[in-house]
Amino acid sequence: MRQWAAILGALLMFTLTGCAREEPGQRLTAVGIDTCTGVVTDYFTRGDGEAFADCIEVDTGDGGPLLFTLPEAGTPGVDAEVGIGDTIRLESDGGDEAYRLVRSLEVTEARSVQKEPPALTVSVGEKTRAEAGKGSSSWSYSDGRGGGCSIESCAASPLLWAEIPSLPLSPAELPHDTPLRVYLQFDRAPDSLEAAYWSGDCRGQSDAESVSLPALLDETSGCFYIELPDVNCIYEIHARWDEGPEGWGGTAWYAFRTELPAYNP
Repeated sequence: MRQWAAILGALLMFTLTGCAREEPGQRLTAVGIDTCTGVVTDYFTRGDGEAFADCIEVDTGDGGPLLFTLPEAGTPGVDAEVGIGDTIRLESDGGDEAYRLVRSLEVTEARSVQKEPPALTVSVGEKTRAEAGKGSSSWSYSDGRGGGCSIESCAASPLLWAEIPSLPLSPAELPHDTPLRVYLQFDRAPDSLEAAYWSGDCRGQSDAESVSLPALLDETSGCFYIELPDVNCIYEIHARWDEGPEGWGGTAWYAFRTELPAYNP
């Protein structure tokens, strides 16, 4: 009888503690489902033939980064586009520190990926503005998962362009005793900037040499600007973006011209 009582007791204990089931809308606390939010700081890709799955490192802001193992691609509830720099919310099984298996994952704020050189708008005052034309560029960006893309484009000298974007000037905008400023506004500010110009008479002359022009920074607006040496010129801007934690960067050339239309008072 004592043996049967022991067996029945063991079965009852197993029923109470070993057979917990997840109810809809609840966490399976019996096996320690954990929820956390954070930023993906690294991505480890599984190679062909490797037994290990892809893993992500997440900075939760609470102590050191945590390592999580991703399930197979196509698993419902797991965002397949997650990459370095994404802010995420995930649920894991909360198991071994070396093997936290992700059960669900949502990207709440996607990383900012610049897949091409930013656009450049040139302006004088608040109303006169134009978008500069893009020339040659060398650009690369990361997909946040160990891969990426590099793009090289080559263009002729702006002097040979069929159309050069024009920034028309008004006599009312021309200062009498100080140089006229043209502001260079990028979608994303570059880390460095160089400028050069040709006289408008050089158009069509591929061998004409340009003249360097200082690119200055307006500390009030945080925007670069150049001071025009003349009203009828062709300008070339060379901008560089250093690759940062978001994994994109490169160099690009832009061009525009200024002109003073005929003035009839």
